[in-house]
Amino acid sequence: MKFCNEENIKKIDKYLEKNKESIVNELMELVKIPSVQGEALEGMPFGKDCHSMLDAAAKLYEKNGFNAVTKHSEGYGYATYGEAEKTIGLFAHGDVVPVDDSWIYTKPFEPVVSGRYIIGRGCNDNKSGIISALYAAKAIRDLDFPLKSKLMMITGINEETGMIDIENFARNERTPELTLVPDANYPLVKGEKGIFHFNITSKKAFKQIKKFKGGCAYNVVLDKVEVELNYSDALLNELKELNIGARSEEDTIYITFKGMSSHAAHPEHSDNA
Repeated sequence: MKFCNEENIKKIDKYLEKNKESIVNELMELVKIPSVQGEALEGMPFGKDCHSMLDAAAKLYEKNGFNAVTKHSEGYGYATYGEAEKTIGLFAHGDVVPVDDSWIYTKPFEPVVSGRYIIGRGCNDNKSGIISALYAAKAIRDLDFPLKSKLMMITGINEETGMIDIENFARNERTPELTLVPDANYPLVKGEKGIFHFNITSKKAFKQIKKFKGGCAYNVVLDKVEVELNYSDALLNELKELNIGARSEEDTIYITFKGMSSHAAHPEHSDNA
């Protein structure tokens, strides 16, 4: 008998509907953790908040009846279900990109439910993946579906800034024969985009630019850029003629450019400041 038959699909739909409130509440609890990479501390290479994210994921799995292992110094944790020679991995990450000031409906780490959506930093990318992996395992267990492989639900906390967590996992653990990643479109994504980090240094000091800064992470399109220029009447008048909002204070002209941020994987949805 095929597993994906109409009867089993109805069982799964009914199970998820029955657990909808728990799914939403548990996801919102994870979103409340401001798990942006922070200052490295002893045993916490990606900062205190990412450390808390690993603890929260482990406690969530334990609360739901799964054995959990946490490797804080390596940046990952996992929970397992079943015993078999081969393993199916379900990988999700709990770290998020830094926040900006463009949030409208809520503060980033104060999630709200709006219609059919949960709004909050990381609810989609990728704390929903942690919950998806958890409830996939729970459904298989609670509905007594046959499973020939062991499930390993893996949580990382360095996906946004280097994926050292997965390097450590691959070095320390036996990697699953197959791993599914609930962090993109179903059923399959072909990854072709890359990312290129580089630094530029000028051999000569800028004469007019005193300060220029913008952006919060390598993989986020800039939503705001701030510039400080040496003051001159001519320059200030030229900026005003160009309708560029600028203010002056003593010997400095201040300019702020604003755009709309987006993940670098989808720059078409952004406006680079």
